Amino acid sequence: MEKHSMRHLLWTALFLLYCSFGCLAAVVQQLPQKGESALQAYTVSDTPTEKWEPIRIAVYTKYVEDVVKECIKQRSEGDSNTTVEFCSGDNQMTAAKMNTLFKDLLPEAIKLHRDRLNVKPLKSNLKIQEEEVRWFTSNCWGFIIPSEHSTEGIPDADFMLYVNLGTERKSSAVCSIDENKRPTSARISFVPKEIVATRHYIRLAAHDIAVGLGFTTEYMSKYLTKESAPIFMNGVPNYLMMVQSNTVKDKAKKHYNCQNIKGMILDYKGNTYSGYWERRIARDELMSPYTGEPTGMYYTNLTLAAFHAMPYYQANFSMAEPMSWGNQSTCDFITKKCTEIIQDSKSSNVFCEESDKPVLQCTSDRFGLGVCSKVDTKKDGIPTEYKFFEIVGEQSDMMKGCPIIKPFQETMCENGNETLMPGSIVDKMSRCLSVKDPQIKDVNGNDVTVQGICAKVKCEDGKVHVQYKGQKSKETWHVCENDGDTIDLQGSVFSGGTIVCPKYAEVCTGLPETEPFNISYTEVVNPKEREEDSKEETKEESNSSSNSEASGVSVNAESGTSTNTQGESVPAAPGVNGSSQESSTATQSVMQRASRSRRHIADATASQSTSNPNSTEDAIQSPSTVLNGTNLTESQIKEETLKHTNVTVMFGTDSSITVSYMAPLALLVCVVGFVMVP
Repeated sequence: MEKHSMRHLLWTALFLLYCSFGCLAAVVQQLPQKGESALQAYTVSDTPTEKWEPIRIAVYTKYVEDVVKECIKQRSEGDSNTTVEFCSGDNQMTAAKMNTLFKDLLPEAIKLHRDRLNVKPLKSNLKIQEEEVRWFTSNCWGFIIPSEHSTEGIPDADFMLYVNLGTERKSSAVCSIDENKRPTSARISFVPKEIVATRHYIRLAAHDIAVGLGFTTEYMSKYLTKESAPIFMNGVPNYLMMVQSNTVKDKAKKHYNCQNIKGMILDYKGNTYSGYWERRIARDELMSPYTGEPTGMYYTNLTLAAFHAMPYYQANFSMAEPMSWGNQSTCDFITKKCTEIIQDSKSSNVFCEESDKPVLQCTSDRFGLGVCSKVDTKKDGIPTEYKFFEIVGEQSDMMKGCPIIKPFQETMCENGNETLMPGSIVDKMSRCLSVKDPQIKDVNGNDVTVQGICAKVKCEDGKVHVQYKGQKSKETWHVCENDGDTIDLQGSVFSGGTIVCPKYAEVCTGLPETEPFNISYTEVVNPKEREEDSKEETKEESNSSSNSEASGVSVNAESGTSTNTQGESVPAAPGVNGSSQESSTATQSVMQRASRSRRHIADATASQSTSNPNSTEDAIQSPSTVLNGTNLTESQIKEETLKHTNVTVMFGTDSSITVSYMAPLALLVCVVGFVMVP
């Protein structure tokens, strides 16, 4: 009896052990791929189509690579009559511009969508079917895709972005869809002379990618409704086209604090509607019509709600960016004339009152300085004192004739001309802040009147920290304890006046830092460009050393803060985006050298959080398609990773291999137990 009981106890224990092995087998510890943290790589196995995951966007880079290679070849042969369109002139495509496009600009634009849109990932490779290819050819400017994208498919991808070049800006286009009508590929075009890694062009690329992902009237048609009764918009009754999904209505009601709103109004001109938000009520939104004029282009709940309404997307609303334009402005903001709204202090930061003596003041998104105007920003339509500025923008009718603060390219806080912006700091960390009674003198010693300045801003502990021009110490930051508090202006630039503290949400997103997105491509080295840069660096090093001695600027200290220029990756809008670009020539030269070093040096041990996360391996691998930062399959990654002991120690052995031996091991224990226990 005792032996019989022992046998039952043993079988029970073995059965529980076997079950536990089965449970462990459901948990698979994958080795992290490039761009993933160890936490992200540890997942619970599930049926892929049952679980929402961040969209995996692949990038086809070969067309741009081929253009750059051909241009370098023709230049090296001394051929003055280049046959390739982008080898000469204003839109000359260089290796340096390609690096900017694939290292700095496009990764940040893609990351904006990856962090906010989830899909049910494909079980197998993404394939562009033959019937889709015909549609693709006719709708995507004849961009020919590789045959293997239709046969073998694209691994580890839910969406393919085909990158093209053009001499003028073209709208992006959906190229293919799957059986659920979800867009699976799109074409995006870049103008070489506009390939600059500024916030403006990063957001513009994100705007175009959103169109490729389906932000069009075609894919929102289920929720499009033209009102049967006229609705007052800007004081004029009109039959408006609206997106009326429940989520869109809910987010619109909350943003505008208007319970009567029936949906989000689409942009219109007469009886013609576009697939973008009406600019009059959503000027600073990512999916407002692009006019050439820099705006905030915030990825708000409004655009997220439109994607969320589509059955194949799940929006991550926790990553929505705040937008001050129209926020909590009530229904009056939509229905009343802007001339009436101007008198309402609640919307004073949206529309403005024109004056005979216009002054520079902050734009609504706080990214630049401009003047109040309701006419087209053309040379003959602005005050004489501002006619030397480069004009941007092409609209007035889009704002329905409402006067707004219209910026100039030379007065943007991120990359403007400081000599034209009295009292301002031009820097990626800078935002425009309103000032009261500032006493400033220009370079000629004349008194200057402004209502705003660009100052460096950082966001810490839920508070805005400000650093303005002319302070004795560059380490001094003034804390805004509350909205509307004032900071006294003192120092070499100002002899009086105060800064008015902005609302936290107007200059800070409050969003968490996310993993960077990397694009692997064939990096082409142009010997001539490298030689010219080397000469320029040597010249600047000589100048900066003498200038730093004269100005007392520490070159080493400045370069230390300049190397991390990761855009869109910090909780605060400005964040760690580089050091101050004040009048010091030494500081400017250090930042320029840092920029070139990031362009030419591939550091194999570089941190994922740096501005150049691509390692030396990326340049050697030469893939034409990037798949979330790597062109290796999961099995290849594991095989390669296990060769390196330092990685194996950190993450342990491959648990999927270990699990495969658990079942036979349990069976062996059962057999031994049966033999040993009579």
